[in-house]
Amino acid sequence: MLFRFKSVRHKFLAAVATTSIVTLLVTITAMGIYDWNDYKTRWVNDLSNQAMLIGRATIPALQFDDPQLATKNLKLLEVRPRVHAAALYDARGVIYAYYKGERYPVKLDPAFKQDIGLKIENSEITVSRRIHQHGILVGYMVITAEYGLYQRLFSYMSILLLVGIFAFVISLLIARWLQHQVTQPVENVARLAKNVVEQGDYSLRAQKTTDDEVGYLVSAINTLLTVIERGNKAQERSLKALAQENEARKTTELQLRQARDELELRVQERTEELRKAQSALLQSQKLEAVGQLTGGVAHDFNNILQVIGSNLEILSMKFSDITPAHSRIDGAMAAVDKGAKLASQLLAFARRQPLQPVSTNLNNLTKNMDDLLRRALGESIEVEVIQGGGLWNVMVDRNQVENVILNLSINARDAMNNSGHLTIETSNVMLDDLYAEDNPEVTAGQYVMLAISDTGCGMPPEVIERAFEPFFTTKGEGKGTGLGLSMTYGLVKQSGGHIKIYSEIDNGTTVKIYFPRIHLAEEDMPIRQIADIQGGNESILVVEDDMAVQKAVKDILLALGYQVECASDAQAALNIIEQGRTFDLLFTDVVMPGPLKSSEMAKIAKMKLPDLAILFTSGYTQNAIVHGGKLDAGVELINKPYRYADLARKIRMVIEKSDKKSNPTPIAQMSKSPESTLTMPGKILVVEDNLEAQSTLCELLSMLGYEAIGASSAEAALELLTEVNILLTDVNLPGMSGIELAIQCHAQDPSKPIIISSGMDTASKLPFAVQLLPKPFSMAILSDILYKATQQNAGP
Repeated sequence: MLFRFKSVRHKFLAAVATTSIVTLLVTITAMGIYDWNDYKTRWVNDLSNQAMLIGRATIPALQFDDPQLATKNLKLLEVRPRVHAAALYDARGVIYAYYKGERYPVKLDPAFKQDIGLKIENSEITVSRRIHQHGILVGYMVITAEYGLYQRLFSYMSILLLVGIFAFVISLLIARWLQHQVTQPVENVARLAKNVVEQGDYSLRAQKTTDDEVGYLVSAINTLLTVIERGNKAQERSLKALAQENEARKTTELQLRQARDELELRVQERTEELRKAQSALLQSQKLEAVGQLTGGVAHDFNNILQVIGSNLEILSMKFSDITPAHSRIDGAMAAVDKGAKLASQLLAFARRQPLQPVSTNLNNLTKNMDDLLRRALGESIEVEVIQGGGLWNVMVDRNQVENVILNLSINARDAMNNSGHLTIETSNVMLDDLYAEDNPEVTAGQYVMLAISDTGCGMPPEVIERAFEPFFTTKGEGKGTGLGLSMTYGLVKQSGGHIKIYSEIDNGTTVKIYFPRIHLAEEDMPIRQIADIQGGNESILVVEDDMAVQKAVKDILLALGYQVECASDAQAALNIIEQGRTFDLLFTDVVMPGPLKSSEMAKIAKMKLPDLAILFTSGYTQNAIVHGGKLDAGVELINKPYRYADLARKIRMVIEKSDKKSNPTPIAQMSKSPESTLTMPGKILVVEDNLEAQSTLCELLSMLGYEAIGASSAEAALELLTEVNILLTDVNLPGMSGIELAIQCHAQDPSKPIIISSGMDTASKLPFAVQLLPKPFSMAILSDILYKATQQNAGP
């Protein structure tokens, strides 16, 4: 049963192994028995011969009674390490000499008991021999040595075992070879059948190694498998062709679906790109159209303002002695100034305002604006200025950029309801090609960024889209003109820059302005000249409740030459005024004791003395004349503590400002100032298609001492150029423009001064120097431009 389910190979090997083991055991047993007997015989004979030899060698020692010689002969056995001891006995059986190994633990018998011959005991063998001399017994020789039969037998058996194992391995190898020759073909056929059943692979074949019955069986099986394989391959080809058809159909469907999805995606992307491009184009066209419209309106508006302003200046000069008329004229001139400012904002949006760009570092510009911003925004707005290191320079009009920062900061203040955090940041940036693709109006390169951020209410997208349109505002009626952002947009575009608004509802707004970098050194910032300390002989009423401060102020003002009267409270000051005393200046503290406030006292005093100048002083930042950190309109204030020089300059400025309002300088006197007087009068050709403006301007020039003739077109002016010393022309003329007229005038006579009157920056388009007279202009500006024109062409 054990071998029933074993393979032929295992059975063959088991038979060979069993036969080999039995043969080896029989051989080893026989050789062990033989070696046992042989070893005993040889070892006994060896010891007996050794005993006889040593015994004969010790006969002289026994004859001459020399134990030392006998001992010496016995010690010759030291070279036999297996000899444990040896003893020499005399004929009486008494020990005469002996030798004992170092490791021999047994004591020798002092007397020879018997002739033992041979004794084997406890792994030792003892051999005794009689010693005869000429047939006479002279003694006994006894040698005890290690028997070592078992060790010998163990070593011998070990060797036999190793040899047997080696022989067994050799027999197994031979059996393996025989098994391969006999049983391997059968096993191959059996293994082939098993693999075909388990794997279903009919391409497997058995190798035919013999030509006997087994070889015939292998050939038959291989033939059967070939037939089955051919049938399976035909079936597989049919299934594969069907699968390929299904796969091709699925691939085609997938490709069609992907193509459809990709087409839809491209259509969507292209539609979105077209929509954005169309939106940007429409926005650009709309802003450009509005810019052209506002530019044209501003130009005509400036002409109208120029006519009004010039006539008002003529009336002011003619009625200089009539105070009520002057009050009306001043109000009208204020309206003209306001209109001029509005026109300037429109021109800024239209990118036609005259700029004076200089190389500027925005870090220095924002640093110089810190105090101005804090006064304009109030204390409730926290202002933070973050300046980028190593900031590049830009080419901008400093005054216009300051206006932009101020306007954007005021817009931010309004968006934060006068409470929040305002951040002004500058840094160097690189606008790459990817940014330029998203913003077609931008050229990739190096820029300096100016960002103004607030924590206000933010703007929705629809408001951002219209933020740069003129007059568009989300503020209430009367709270804004809607020109702040449009003016900013025009200035940035005119300066070659880029502006972008980022805003989130309830999170705030950031306006980022990008100016192109320039590689020029910054031009020095102009230093404001501090006026000299001047006194006067005017009368001043000082109202101060602190007697020490009152005395100090009185001493300062007396030292400056003023006439000083003092009061300790508001009511006392009113009492002095009601007594009929007149003063040129009221200098009062804001916080005063008593029921009457200083601000109310000042209003009553102003009603009683209309020409009275008023200057407040206070050590407080919140008081009756300051609201939200900003001074009320028309109020002058000097903060405590102040220095002597500051007080002197402030009082002089307030008094002179009040004098100019009440007694304006006649235009005729102003035109006679040394700075504005021309070295020699000249004949001026005024080219203006608006006849009313032309007539008014000619009248102004005649008042300045010039002879003026007019022309309504450039073609008419060309015929009169040789008769005049100076050409003053408008830009927009019927037919030939004023620019073309200036070019032809310069070609005829390069030394002839040319003045272009326009509200837009047109002088920069000319290849030669001209003077620009901005509209609307005053008499003083006109006189100054004429002076510069004649001096410029006069040469050094």
